[in-house]
This record gives sequence, C-alpha cells and structure tokens, in this order.
Amino acid sequence: KNQKKVSKKLLKSVSILCIFAMAVLLLNACGNLAGGNTGNGETLPSRPKFAVSYTGTFILGMTSPVPIDLGSGNDGSSLAKAYTITLNTASGSIFVFEFKPTFKPAAAETDATFAIQAIHPITGADLTDSVDVFDTKFSSANVVFQTTAVSSGLPRIGWIHTTPGAGIIAQNTKVPASNAGHLAYKITITPKPGSAYDGPKAFVFVKIAIRG
Repeated sequence: KNQKKVSKKLLKSVSILCIFAMAVLLLNACGNLAGGNTGNGETLPSRPKFAVSYTGTFILGMTSPVPIDLGSGNDGSSLAKAYTITLNTASGSIFVFEFKPTFKPAAAETDATFAIQAIHPITGADLTDSVDVFDTKFSSANVVFQTTAVSSGLPRIGWIHTTPGAGIIAQNTKVPASNAGHLAYKITITPKPGSAYDGPKAFVFVKIAIRG
C-alpha cells in the first residue's frame, strides 16, 4: 500500500511538472511573438515607435476655420481607411485649406522625414504619369505638401496646405478634372537614423478631391 501511495504521489508530481513545463513553453512562444519573432526564427514587422494622426480645417469666404470631415471611421492606416477630404470651392472666392499631422509623443515630429506618393485610389499602385496625379505636389490648385522645414511662422513639415503667399484655391477649381471621385496619396514618415524613434516607417493614406 505504501508503495502504491508513493507511486501515485510521484505520478502527480510528474504531471504537475509536465503542465508547468508546457505553460513555460507557451509563455515563451507568446513572448517571442510579441517581441517580433514567430517562434520558428522568422521576424514579424515591428510597429513604429511613434503614432501620427492627421486633422485639418478650411476657410471658405470670410467664415471661421471649419474642421474637415475625414469620413466616419477613417484613421489613415490603410487605403481602405484613408482620410477622405472633399472640398467645394463653388460657393466662395477665398478658400484656405490645411491638413496637419499630430505626433505622439510630440518630440517624434523633429525626428522624422516626410514623402508623398500619388497612388491609384482603388489598387494603391504608385502613379507617376497620369492626369490624376494632381502633380503630386498639388500645384494645379495652389496646394502643396511640405516635405522640408522652412522659416518660422509657416506650417511644419508633413502639412498639406495652401501655398504660402497665395493661400487661395481658385473658385470653380475642379480636381480631379472630371469633378468626380478622389485622388489618393500615400504619405511615408521615416524616422531619422540614430534618433530616439529610429525604426519602422509609418504610412498615412489620404484621398483628396476639390470640387468646383
């Protein structure tokens, strides 16, 4: 009887050890996934060390700045969730527009560079030679995407805004020329090498239309 009791105790101890070992293995596997490994040596994409979101305002005629409606549920994280902006110049002769990034943490703003690429609004493919590129820098409607730092008093890098000095999109401007649909763009935000936020790039997708 004593031998049976000892055997049962040993079996219970072994079972507990096996369960504990399995739990440790599972925890290690989960830790590897969170840290960027799949558990079989492959590396998963890392998230940017910062977050960026866009907001904007416009002024039509002599009105006060009005927030831009970016589309319900859109956060710019993908083409499907692109910030969607439709602006109508038909009812006013003065049209001032700005669309600006906000960083979390704020210090990340000075440790990044910006680029913009026109893309197909459905497939997301890069566009380089198309009437729908909107000249990429938006110059056909006096709108620019600021990719470099400038003197104080002007918008910071990463802004899409009306051209300094002009500040006006002409009444009855139509972009796209068809006056239908939106033009799509991908903003790439790249941390500067060696900065505290050095790491993966962030992408922001935006669709823009100016009606007239």
